[in-house]
Amino acid sequence: MAGVTMVKSLGLGGDGDEVDAIQGVEAAFGVRLDYADAATWLTVGDVYASLLRVLKCEFGEQDAVWKRFCEAISSETGVDPLRVTPETKLLGPSIVETVHSFFGRRG
Repeated sequence: MAGVTMVKSLGLGGDGDEVDAIQGVEAAFGVRLDYADAATWLTVGDVYASLLRVLKCEFGEQDAVWKRFCEAISSETGVDPLRVTPETKLLGPSIVETVHSFFGRRG
């Protein structure tokens, strides 16, 4: 999307809000995701792939599913769903990334 800055992370903290975000997706679609996939859920796209496996939707339906999915998964942190991409990380930046970012700007 031209002119819109995409977000790097949903900003989930790993303190339980990620569980709420996943439950929000499940509620929005009336499904239960396969939690066997959970260890691989690092990005929004990872969770979306799991959702598509459960929904078994047609290719033409995926745009509408993506929009609804982004609204559901980002509602926990208030991130603009239009700024979410499949590469958007679920968890916020690690302390290492934060420190490097801070000191990198100062140097």
